[in-house]
Amino acid sequence: MVLVIVGTMAANRLYIEDFSIAAGETRQLAVLMDNDIAFTGFQFDLVLPEGMSIETKANGDPKVTINTARADDHQTVTNFRDDGRISILLMSLASTEIMGNSGAVLFFNVTTSSDFSGVHQISIINAEMTTEAGVSVKPENTYCTVTGPANGEDPETPIGRLYMDDFTINAGQTKQVALMMDNETPFTGFQFDMMLPEGLAIETKSNGDPKVTINTDRADDHQTVTNFRDDGRISILMMSLNSTEILGTSGAVLYFNLTASETFNGNHQIVIKNIEMTSPDGIAINPVDTFCTVTGIGGVNPPVESIELNTTMAKLPLGKTLQLNANSAEVTWSSSDLNVATVDENGLVTAISDGMVAITATAANGTSAWCAIWCYRRGDVNENGETDISDVTLLINYLLKGTWPEDNVQPDTPTSDDSVVYTVNGVSFTMVPVRGGTFSMGATVETDSNASEIESPVHDVTLSNYYIGQTEVTQELWQAVMGSNPSHYTGDLQHPVENVNYEDCQAFITALNNLTGEHFRLPTEAEWEYAARGGSLSHRYMFSGSNDINEVAWYKDNSGATTHPVATKAANELGLYDMSGNVCEWCGEWFSLYSAEPQTNPTGPETGMSRVHRGGCLQFLEQNCAVTRRNYFSPGTVRSYLGLRLVK
Repeated sequence: MVLVIVGTMAANRLYIEDFSIAAGETRQLAVLMDNDIAFTGFQFDLVLPEGMSIETKANGDPKVTINTARADDHQTVTNFRDDGRISILLMSLASTEIMGNSGAVLFFNVTTSSDFSGVHQISIINAEMTTEAGVSVKPENTYCTVTGPANGEDPETPIGRLYMDDFTINAGQTKQVALMMDNETPFTGFQFDMMLPEGLAIETKSNGDPKVTINTDRADDHQTVTNFRDDGRISILMMSLNSTEILGTSGAVLYFNLTASETFNGNHQIVIKNIEMTSPDGIAINPVDTFCTVTGIGGVNPPVESIELNTTMAKLPLGKTLQLNANSAEVTWSSSDLNVATVDENGLVTAISDGMVAITATAANGTSAWCAIWCYRRGDVNENGETDISDVTLLINYLLKGTWPEDNVQPDTPTSDDSVVYTVNGVSFTMVPVRGGTFSMGATVETDSNASEIESPVHDVTLSNYYIGQTEVTQELWQAVMGSNPSHYTGDLQHPVENVNYEDCQAFITALNNLTGEHFRLPTEAEWEYAARGGSLSHRYMFSGSNDINEVAWYKDNSGATTHPVATKAANELGLYDMSGNVCEWCGEWFSLYSAEPQTNPTGPETGMSRVHRGGCLQFLEQNCAVTRRNYFSPGTVRSYLGLRLVK
């Protein structure tokens, strides 16, 4: 149980101090936290005035930096909401407390438009702060006054930044790159640490230290000191013994050569951090860290030394499929007998006829691994699980290999014909069986170009069999169980129910279970995504059932700003409707970041601040309706585009 305290403990707050800013200026802001008790994390929505924007990361999400002096074991998740709010979550997977009782916890950069002027307001709303014990404190909203230039005069703001422009580099190439400095006021010198990605090296001097060259057009009385740190950082100091100012207000100040390895490929980041810039009067400022995207071109992945498969032997009923996975994504799959079983480019095996077959995964350098698949009719295995090995080929393999291993597939899994229809107080709903299996969860190739960071890393998840609702819970079913209809969009009871928070959903499910004697619940996030992808029948669509969103979903461009009766768009491969549109759907677990480790029937962390919800809806843009998209709300949140779907 999560204890929520609203509007109390005034000493606990998140806020931004008032400030002035010029038109067209970029400025670092701090989110400060005052607290008289310890918290492990928080979340809030940030609302910026018109004419002001937040700096973004390479993937388009809002960019914030953690003050590690207060939060050294924490991570952030940020995204833009469709209504313009910026949602920011700070969390610790280890429930580590934020240190101290006051001061900055986050930094971010904002930029004003060229015509920004007058007095405005930045709002921090919907804040929620969580303790290690799971107590959730909801402080009052806070507001910061932003003063832009008046009468065409910009207020003087001492500020500067160091950064590098994004660039591309060929594998094996050496390329000169520049460190840029933008400054509103004069500076005499600076220092910073640079982190290079693996496969990228800086040129060195004869003594082994990093080699940099000063742009004398900007710094003609300066010198540099460079060295390598033990943790891989490259430390660079530029200074003037005579406190001479760096000339100009923008452009390159340093140059250095970088060399890419022969295997350097894809997108990487260079980080400029721990920046300190010193003014002529000795005042030091610490601008926000900056990031540069480096794109490697033409690199060849190192040869695969060995391949491991997720199974070495399996039994597979005719007409059924089995997903094989290799420890290397760059493999070619083949079958020793296509008349017995086929395998597609992604390792999905389909049993065609009786017999044994070897499925082989081969890397580009010839390294390979194989597994044995026995394809059989269901009648070949009796009700006690005993195997009929009368076939000579099978008998030979049986004698050579010994007893058969446990099934890697779940025999006699129900098909869509085995759907179950329940009737409650005269209202019927259908539960569709989902055959368990292993799938890759997260931002796979279908959606990678639009994915947010919380959809990574991709990881393997294995699920058992389960049933899931053919449609979202309708207003008719909710009313039959609860005796009321909380929905915003009323008039047709076949529309999905919405305007329900997580606790409302739990109350509904408890009442439904009491009426039916069943054990319905909300889906886990993995169950939801597997079903949305089409389960073992998946065609790897971007949306649930199609790559054309208009075929399968009611979303912002076609909904007319309202929900629609369920099952009026096309179904996905499992016969499920509206998983990419109409309303978003609550899931059962607390939100957390993904792990790269394989998981079996994951249920998420035991505690948290926000509950997961999945799926597209009537208010979402197309790219936010993909099957991998993740969202989260505090459990008490009510939205007119948020409902639920059942599993059992």
